[in-house]
Amino acid sequence: MSSDATTILTVNNRLAQELHRRYDQQQAAQGKRVWSTPDITPWSAWLRRSYEQLIDSGFTTRVLLNPHQERLLWERVVRNSREGSDLLRPAAAARTAQQAWQLVNDWQLEREQLL
Repeated sequence: MSSDATTILTVNNRLAQELHRRYDQQQAAQGKRVWSTPDITPWSAWLRRSYEQLIDSGFTTRVLLNPHQERLLWERVVRNSREGSDLLRPAAAARTAQQAWQLVNDWQLEREQLL
């Protein structure tokens, strides 16, 4: 790995942290005492950062929901759905729906593929 302007995207925080740890070990093994931190970022964090750059540059004014707001919105959607009143744990169903929605969007799946 190099510490240039390249961004390395990972699937999650754990892998990003592991790659940072390995890079640091490699630099220390080469006898370096200081080095630049590489940009190793989870996909979700990169998306958030990119969107914030769009806001900062004036390309959009829409602000993203924070995780708490998003969870509350998903809970409202599930509770107000036709099946919501029959669920024993609507909050858990909302979390599952939120995760499924995230996967569908991350993988850019078409609705027709899922039906």
